[in-house]
Amino acid sequence: MLGYLSIGLIVLCLIILQLFYASKKTLKNKRTALQDSWGKVHSKNRQLNRIALLHELAPPDFAAINHIDEETRNDIDFSSLFDLLDHTTSKVGQQYLYAQLLSPTGSADLIKERASLIDWVTEHPAERLEIQMAISNLDSRQVYNIPLLFSELLPFTKKMSIASEILKWVAIFFTIGAFFDLRFIFGVALLFFVNLVVHYLNKKHIQQHLSAFIQVSKLISSAEKVNAIQTPLVDHPILAKALNGVKKLQKNLGMISVDPFGKGYNETMAVLGLLGEYLKIMFLVEVNSYYNSIKELTDKKDDLYKVYCALGKADATIAMASFKATLPHSSTPLMIAENEKQVIEIEDAFHPLIPDCVVNSIDIPKGRGTLISGSNMSGKTSFIRTIGINILFAQTISICLAKKCKIPPLRLFSSIRISDDVEEGKSYYIQEVERIHDFLEAANDYKGNFFLLDEMFKGTNTLERVAAASAVLSHLNDGNSYVMVATHDIELIELLKEGFDPYYFSEEIQNSESIYFDHKIKKGVLQEGNAIRLLDFFQFPKSVVKEAFEQKEKMKKRKTVF
Repeated sequence: MLGYLSIGLIVLCLIILQLFYASKKTLKNKRTALQDSWGKVHSKNRQLNRIALLHELAPPDFAAINHIDEETRNDIDFSSLFDLLDHTTSKVGQQYLYAQLLSPTGSADLIKERASLIDWVTEHPAERLEIQMAISNLDSRQVYNIPLLFSELLPFTKKMSIASEILKWVAIFFTIGAFFDLRFIFGVALLFFVNLVVHYLNKKHIQQHLSAFIQVSKLISSAEKVNAIQTPLVDHPILAKALNGVKKLQKNLGMISVDPFGKGYNETMAVLGLLGEYLKIMFLVEVNSYYNSIKELTDKKDDLYKVYCALGKADATIAMASFKATLPHSSTPLMIAENEKQVIEIEDAFHPLIPDCVVNSIDIPKGRGTLISGSNMSGKTSFIRTIGINILFAQTISICLAKKCKIPPLRLFSSIRISDDVEEGKSYYIQEVERIHDFLEAANDYKGNFFLLDEMFKGTNTLERVAAASAVLSHLNDGNSYVMVATHDIELIELLKEGFDPYYFSEEIQNSESIYFDHKIKKGVLQEGNAIRLLDFFQFPKSVVKEAFEQKEKMKKRKTVF
């Protein structure tokens, strides 16, 4: 008997040593990976619908002046921008960063604070790495469901709660009895199948919330580690108080938070995982822990929310600093105070999604709109997107993709990528009319908007398009908002000259085989377009090109609007 016990102890010690070695190796590899990924684009399989849950259900207080709407997100390629910016370590930070990026703030103090925290992260690589290690276990996709706990009434069935508690104690009774009388084994087997049914039937109804509960204990443990690191990324007194409030909740959830497979799969982990699953089913551990935790969570929801946001803010700030390290140049935004001259100044701005992007600069006085003309591919649409992205980044992550960016607090709206809505049965023109109507309402609601528009009303005829665009732009450019529009309609320049400054992009057809786009914005009016010459470049029949030039001259003489 003693020999078997000795063998058992030796095997147990070997298992513990193997687990210890595997854990050490995993931590070492993780630390190395985090160090190597600093300042590099992170390739991830992102699920934006799940990342967006915090923003949709319980967004933090960012002193936001508005939230970027879906149309503007599509216009500036928000999902691609987020992919570029997302250097987060945890799913918590990912959700927090997403919510922050959609919530432009009007607070100059908050923008300065974020910029100083980014600088701190850059200057303290050792502390940054320790924080990343502390939150690195919050990488399960189940973490995405934690915001469900902040915003909804949790599923609760009183009868199921009572029944699962009774079945748990009956299972305990029969299991203990089996050690003294083998006949109890039949009861154990029967109860296992009964509890198996209860376990999975109940799990079906509470799955999302249960998966969130399972991650809460990890969240609290990570927060305790972060709170032990002296860093300005978290408010330590507030975090410590919140952690104290959720201690009991962590104890209730401890049993269902065991996830051996999260440490890396091997045969030992597989055996332990199966054993753990058996115990969860036999004694209804997950079900009872869930119901026992609901009341505690309801009372301590605010504390848990503060813990979640504290970790999210820290991780998001580290991600912003890593993103900044990837940029060829950047600057901290300068916010214009109400008593200052209201002129937007942006110097050497670039678009982060365009490789080797040509930089451009512009000054925009308040009350003066910006009208940009030029041919296709010359750069005008990319430029207005560049300005929009800089305005967004300045007020969300305190990083400008420019050598200088001076702006007042601005709400950003755009109408660039309108399309027909087949399901709603709406044409391109109707879609655009509805969108621009929203702009007019926004202009009435708030004094401090930035409107980006591209090729207004191109779904209708030339005469009415130019007339409607002129009227709308004059109304939007009321002295309280900024308006930037890209257009092919040269007629608008003359009609809007009292309130809009003209700029243009141009290209040069150097010979029959090459076109040169310098992608530089120029102040003034484009004197001669290249549209017809491009027909020749693309080898249209000579007769077509000749007739096009002749028709153009006739129209100019008749002063035909087109």
